[in-house]
Amino acid sequence: MRIIYTIITTLCLSMIPLSTAQKTIQWSGYEWFLKEMQGAGPGPNDWESNNVWVDADNKLHLKLHKSPTTGGWTCAELYSKVRFSFGTFRWFVEGAIDKLDTNVVLGLFTYGGIDGTNEIDIEMAKWGRTESEASNLFYTTYPHTLDVAKPVSSGTRISLQGTYTTNQFIWNSYNIVYQSQH
Repeated sequence: MRIIYTIITTLCLSMIPLSTAQKTIQWSGYEWFLKEMQGAGPGPNDWESNNVWVDADNKLHLKLHKSPTTGGWTCAELYSKVRFSFGTFRWFVEGAIDKLDTNVVLGLFTYGGIDGTNEIDIEMAKWGRTESEASNLFYTTYPHTLDVAKPVSSGTRISLQGTYTTNQFIWNSYNIVYQSQH
């Protein structure tokens, strides 16, 4: 079981060119690269490696931070050079994910590389929508195809009575099962 405690931002289990990494951390048995880029995707966003850390209890923290220099917001992303495959991917999240700003996305996903296939996402986001009943939890799959990645996505509205959730997907050769619990 992979235990991931996060506040708000993106965790990418992927294979991304390593040239974008400024520093790394060791956590949960893997080496993780911390994104340090300005105006980069997804987004465009400003990514700061200092927005990621592991505490004394081995809990991973990811944060959004308002830059005192620019006045703009910075976010966090970490990724692995390991190409993850079939298995159970589980995140324990502490944070009011149902109350995120309409412009914030918490993404928990695998990513197969630059071709955009084999991407599996659990995303907490309103995608800029401001209506009170807008969906804010999405499960999306970009399956591997020989021509074009055709996403399959489902969204729903969640309203929590606290800040602890467990989110997971189970990926095997014939399907992906998503689940979120509070």
